[in-house]
Amino acid sequence: MRRFFFILSVALLYAYTSSSQTGEFYEISRLPFSSGQYDELAPAYFRQGIVFTSNRRMDILVSRLTDKGENLFNIFYVEKRETGRWRTPELLDRTLKSNYHDGPVSFSADGSRIFFTRNNPGRDNELSKLGIFMADYSDGQWINITPFPHNNENYNLTHPSISADGKTLYFASDMPGG
Repeated sequence: MRRFFFILSVALLYAYTSSSQTGEFYEISRLPFSSGQYDELAPAYFRQGIVFTSNRRMDILVSRLTDKGENLFNIFYVEKRETGRWRTPELLDRTLKSNYHDGPVSFSADGSRIFFTRNNPGRDNELSKLGIFMADYSDGQWINITPFPHNNENYNLTHPSISADGKTLYFASDMPGG
C-alpha cells in the first residue's frame, strides 16, 4: 500500500511540476451569484451567460423536495450584464422543469439544441433512474422534449456532452462496460 501512495505522490508531483513549467496558472474563485449554501455544478456557456445545475430554492415560498426532505436539482441560467455584473439566477425555462431532478446540460454549438439529464418517469411517483433528454430551441422557447433512445429503466445515463460537430454524444452511465 505504501508503494501505491509513493507512486501516486510521484505522479502528482510530476504532473504539478510539468504543468507549472509551462507558465500557465489558473485562478479559481467563486462567482458572485453562487449561493455558497446550495450545491451548484456543471456550468455551461449559453448565449450571454452560464447555465448550471443547482438544488437552490427557486423562491422563498416554493421548494421542490425529495422524500428525504432534500431540494431537487433544477437547471438555472444567469446572464452577465453589459456592466460586467451578473444578474440573479433564474430557471432556464419552466418547460424543462420536471417533478424530479433536472440537469446537467450540454448545448449544440449553435445553441439550438439542449441535451439534459432528468429522472425517467418512475412508477408510483418514485424517483427512477436518470436519463438523457433533448429539446430544440425555437422562437424563444424549448420544444420537442424527447428522451434519448438509449435510456434504460435499469441504468443511469447522465451528464451529456455533445461534440462540437454535433455528431457524438458523450455521457456517463452505470451500464455494464460503462
